[in-house]
Amino acid sequence: MSLDEAAAVAYKALQAGNHEEALQAISQALSLCHGRPHLQARLLSWEGQAYQQLQQLGPAQKSVLQGLAVARKCGDQDGVSALRILH
Repeated sequence: MSLDEAAAVAYKALQAGNHEEALQAISQALSLCHGRPHLQARLLSWEGQAYQQLQQLGPAQKSVLQGLAVARKCGDQDGVSALRILH
């Protein structure tokens, strides 16, 4: 599966409330997203959301903090704003 396909599957699963499926697709997408920090930050925010919905708050916070770091590093102010809401 390509990066864009994995990201699409993750998004659809998250929207449908299939949080475990979303986490699997996010994991795959994160392993492929080298050189695309804006997408990496977005994926980490989705990962945080999925973990929050599964009541796994430790991993959720870790994902959100990682996403914030990536978004800040690449100058993605919209990403920073979106991730702050989750933090």
